[in-house]
Amino acid sequence: MGESKINGLGRREFLGTAAAAIFSGIAIHITGCNSDSGTSPKSSSGDIAGTVETNHATPHTVLITKVQVEAGGSISLMLSSAPGHTHTVDLSAADMVAIKAKTHTMVQSGTTSGHSHMVHFN
Repeated sequence: MGESKINGLGRREFLGTAAAAIFSGIAIHITGCNSDSGTSPKSSSGDIAGTVETNHATPHTVLITKVQVEAGGSISLMLSSAPGHTHTVDLSAADMVAIKAKTHTMVQSGTTSGHSHMVHFN
């Protein structure tokens, strides 16, 4: 029994092409120690991960939950712990409106251990 063809492709070729098309949109971001590029935590649907600039080998991460986005208003977030310290990021109500609207928003973290980080959302 012969294999059926879809647009001239056999089942295996079709599935391989379909899988390649699905995965072609996935970007992989790798950062090194103290690079100018940032890192973002993995987020679930509706959560918004921030990108932390000039991060460490053990990077800071920050995440605004879907509940926080929907609630609006100002919030204070803690950048996850990196080599022995944390930072805070204060977002105003206006920042939260912009972030919810998917507008690129940059905020400077608080200074800890003699340095701070620029945090980008969207």
